[in-house]
Amino acid sequence: MSTPATPLKVIGSPARRQVARIGTAVGSCGATAAAYGSCISQNATQIHGKGHCQKEFELFRECVRKSLVSRS
Repeated sequence: MSTPATPLKVIGSPARRQVARIGTAVGSCGATAAAYGSCISQNATQIHGKGHCQKEFELFRECVRKSLVSRS
């Protein structure tokens, strides 16, 4: 019985390395990710326009971006 192929099966492939880099960057931004997640969860039952948690998202995004740049 054969196992199905996965898109990222090749170890060391560029896609796998990129996913690993992004995962590491996101993991290094725990505080800003928690703040953004908290904002989203506190407001999940309410209907808000686009950008309700924009400040928290921007801080998280900037943290991930800086982490990616510093690891380049």
